[in-house]
Amino acid sequence: MRRFLFFILIIGSLISCRKKINVPDDSLQNLFGTWNWQYTFEKDGGYSTPTTVGADYKRIYTDKGRFEYHKGSSTQQKLNYDFATSTSSKYKFAVEYWHRTFSNDTRSTENIHFSGDTLFITQSCDTCYIEVYTKAK
Repeated sequence: MRRFLFFILIIGSLISCRKKINVPDDSLQNLFGTWNWQYTFEKDGGYSTPTTVGADYKRIYTDKGRFEYHKGSSTQQKLNYDFATSTSSKYKFAVEYWHRTFSNDTRSTENIHFSGDTLFITQSCDTCYIEVYTKAK
């Protein structure tokens, strides 16, 4: 019984150990941490804020390639992510998210840009929307 528990403990610790993701540019280190949503500019000219939608949103990026998206205190998504080269002429880098299940592998990509402690995010279509986040202190 003791050997079985030891084996389970070893397997659990190996599964939970994740290496840090490869960061292709030092400026991308800034992504790690918590980001609070400030506003969104939409394709049709619309403008959303936490006040207009009645909710606070935040993104959390770890240096081990884990991403969480929260609405208020509720976790909406938990995904893996990695850095990619943006296909947009306006953005240098992108973040590729994926969720693996036994039956499929779902992927999506967003372009990212930093200006100080401000994070700008767009879909790969560039003009669909621009979300603006500020880094939590």
